[in-house]
Amino acid sequence: MPFHRDWREPRPVALADDASPEALLALAEHLLEHGEERRALGERADRVYREHFTLEHTVTHLPRRMEPPHE
Repeated sequence: MPFHRDWREPRPVALADDASPEALLALAEHLLEHGEERRALGERADRVYREHFTLEHTVTHLPRRMEPPHE
């Protein structure tokens, strides 16, 4: 089973409405104008990184991923 994560919550990244340059620019400008929202986004991203992607986390969980599936 492939690993899938839904990033809508806890929202560690800002997602534009679409991939157009206009949507990406609008998102960047919004974050530049809203410092508190930008800081909160950074805090969520840091928390998600520490909980899921640090080397320590990977080393801890990697052996579990390598076990054969239970039947």
